Amino acid sequence: MRRSWMIVLSLCAAMAAPARAGDPKVHTVGKDGLKIESKIDADDPKIKVTEPNVNVSVDLPAKTFLIKLTNGAKYRIDLIGPDLDPVLAIQDNSNKQIAFDDDGGEGLNSRLDFVAPADGTYKFVCASLKGVGNITLTVKQAGTGKGGGGGATGKETKFEGQVAAADPTIKLGNKEFHGKPHEVKLAAGKKYQLDMVKKDGTIDPLLFLQDKNGKILAVDDDGGGFPNARIMFQCVKDDTYKLFAAALTGEGGYTLTIKEVALTTQESKVHEVGAGGLKIDGKLNKEVRSVIYQVKMEAGKTYVIDMISPDQKALDPFLRLLDSSGKQLAEDDDGGDGLNARITFRAPAAGTYRIIATSFGNFGVGEFSLEVRQE
Repeated sequence: MRRSWMIVLSLCAAMAAPARAGDPKVHTVGKDGLKIESKIDADDPKIKVTEPNVNVSVDLPAKTFLIKLTNGAKYRIDLIGPDLDPVLAIQDNSNKQIAFDDDGGEGLNSRLDFVAPADGTYKFVCASLKGVGNITLTVKQAGTGKGGGGGATGKETKFEGQVAAADPTIKLGNKEFHGKPHEVKLAAGKKYQLDMVKKDGTIDPLLFLQDKNGKILAVDDDGGGFPNARIMFQCVKDDTYKLFAAALTGEGGYTLTIKEVALTTQESKVHEVGAGGLKIDGKLNKEVRSVIYQVKMEAGKTYVIDMISPDQKALDPFLRLLDSSGKQLAEDDDGGDGLNARITFRAPAAGTYRIIATSFGNFGVGEFSLEVRQE
């Protein structure tokens, strides 16, 4: 949890110099993957890791492992610790942190989908934010940086491009970024994995998803594993969408891939609002920037929809309500308590409505609760 990072920071009166710990052996990832079992103890040397979303660096007890990775290959990396809160970071050969995850796996476990930017040996820092105990590190290759994960359906569209300083710009806040626009037709009810992968040059990919009118629906920097960008998008309306392949910094070539993937059980489920209301727990992370819930509503009934975040600094809730055709009916940012979102809606007709739970600016991460009740 992001709040835990602030607590840990307040407890660290002084930072020790980065220490080296762990196994000096260089491991390789075989065809069946790599599995390493170890244990984090309270007296293990501490290693500095940085949580990039809140820009907090702390020294944590950790074990490190050296693992060879292949340029352009995509890896699914899991760090599991049943008795602790695992933290996973990857460093290059200069000890620079290039990837990080805290709670991307099941529960408090860590998970990274990482695309190796070059052939080489990388340092895997397996740390504990809280607690000590046994850990299991698994690394499995999942193909190239062009896709993978999420149960692909096989439908794929690909673009190749170059970003240069003379290219058109897109504005985010008070900053402008150079890039190339691409148009793609997406279908309602489908889920897509949108990847922008560095090909050459100094480019740090930055990917924007817009509707046909230019409204930004999602944006990502390192969701595909540093430095590559990834957006997971569940489409609610048949339309032509715009992908703006930009550079956070630098210039160079990229590959843009649009791949249809399977919906999860949660995403395909249609919920009903019972007498006691409906409550669903969810989570946003660097890959999942929004979650769509299908909810049945009755004609003439008024519904109160709340999105509640336990840590509003990390996740500022934002709600959108759509009808079955994808037409937006309402949206809200801070209509609930504090920064929480609330929509009060009288259903004009019986049917299945779509509730989009996201964050203000599409950058929030963390756990939330979605509650729907009849007024």
